[in-house]
Amino acid sequence: MSTASLIGAMFAKFDSLTASNFPGGARPPRAFDEMPPTNSSGAQITAEDGYIVLREDSSRVEPMAFGRVTNEVHEMVWEIFYPSLGDCQTTAAAIRRNGGSASQKLGFDGGTLPDLIAPPVVRDIICTQEVPSREGHGKTGKLVHCVRVYHRVCLTRSGS
Repeated sequence: MSTASLIGAMFAKFDSLTASNFPGGARPPRAFDEMPPTNSSGAQITAEDGYIVLREDSSRVEPMAFGRVTNEVHEMVWEIFYPSLGDCQTTAAAIRRNGGSASQKLGFDGGTLPDLIAPPVVRDIICTQEVPSREGHGKTGKLVHCVRVYHRVCLTRSGS
């Protein structure tokens, strides 16, 4: 589904990633900025079941070519929550490489956003860091881990 929204294009690509590359063979629930307490069926969503939050950390626009072309840089963060650090890392690998190697560009690392309507044009998606952490205990007392995957999304937009 084509979209002019960077967030929408990132979610469309996430939804196209191979489910079998994720823990349990299914992509976890995902949301922008904050996970809602329940899903569309009314079931509670908890970190103990695994979920992902996508945040935009920052963005900037850099003029190029006398203002007719701009370079947009968006710093995006995937926050991946599971009880197991291994499940967090498996999910991070699925997002970054989608079961392939870095050179294959099947996931977000070096990949494209095919559903993003031009302009802008994706120039590059670069993973700048992957940071694991322990987030404490969830509602049922299970330990919750998180891996934050930072992607720099570079777009070029041509003016008229």
